[in-house]
Amino acid sequence: MSIAAMVGSIIEGLKVRMKNFRAIIIGLVVLVFLLSSCGKAETFVSIVGVVYDSQTNEVLENVTVRFDPDIFTTTSPRGVFELNNIPPGKIQLSFEKEGYRPAVREFELKEGKEFLEVLMERQETVAYTIADQVKLRSQPSVEGEILDALATNTKVALEGSQDKGWYKVKVNDKTGWIWGGYLKSESVTIPRMEVRKDSLLLSSPEEGAQEIQEVYEGYQVIVSENKGEWVKVLLPSGAEGWIPLSVLSP
Repeated sequence: MSIAAMVGSIIEGLKVRMKNFRAIIIGLVVLVFLLSSCGKAETFVSIVGVVYDSQTNEVLENVTVRFDPDIFTTTSPRGVFELNNIPPGKIQLSFEKEGYRPAVREFELKEGKEFLEVLMERQETVAYTIADQVKLRSQPSVEGEILDALATNTKVALEGSQDKGWYKVKVNDKTGWIWGGYLKSESVTIPRMEVRKDSLLLSSPEEGAQEIQEVYEGYQVIVSENKGEWVKVLLPSGAEGWIPLSVLSP
C-alpha cells in the first residue's frame, strides 16, 4: 500500500471515530437535559398561612383556601392553613367564607415553603328602619339600655346574630339590638308582620285557647311558624303565642 493510501485510510478512521464521539457527546447532553427537566417537574412548594378578619384582626376558621378544583383546604380554629404539592411559579389562591367577601391572592412562588397572611373583609348586609325613634338597645330585650333612637329609613348593618326576633346591628359606630319588626331588608328575609286589628295572643292555634296577652293594632310582630289560618308570633317583650292570620298584614 502506498503512503498516500495509508494516510487516507487513517483519516477515514479518524472521521468515523469523531462521528461516534460527537454522537456520544450529544447523547450525554440530551440525557442531562432530560434528567434536569424531570428534577424540575418533581419540585413542589408548600404554602402555610393565617387568615384574619380585616376589622377585628381575629383569626378566621373554616375558610376555604383553593388552588384548583383538586387542591384545596380549610383553615383550622387558629386560622391556619397549609397547601402542599404546589408547583413553583406564578399562582393564584382564592379564599371563601360565608359572611365575607371572597379574596384572591396572586404571587410568584419560589422553591421551598411560602408563608402568607391574608385579611378578609366582612360582607355587609344592611337593613333599614321602618319607623321613627326605633330603639337601639344594649340587649335583645325591651329591658335593655337604650343606646340610640333611630329615625325612619336609617341604614344599619346586620351583624348576623338573632335572638327571638331581635337583630344585632351596627349603626353610627354603635353595636346593639333592634326589634326585627322595625327592620326591612332586601338581602335578608325578616319575617315581619303588622297587627291591623286588636286581637289576643293565644297559647295554641284554636279558638278558646288560653289567653297570653292582648295585642293591639300597629304592633310589629315576628312570625316563627304558620299553621293553617293561624300564625305563631314573637313580641318584643319575649312573649310568644298564636294569633289569627286574618288580623295581620305584611
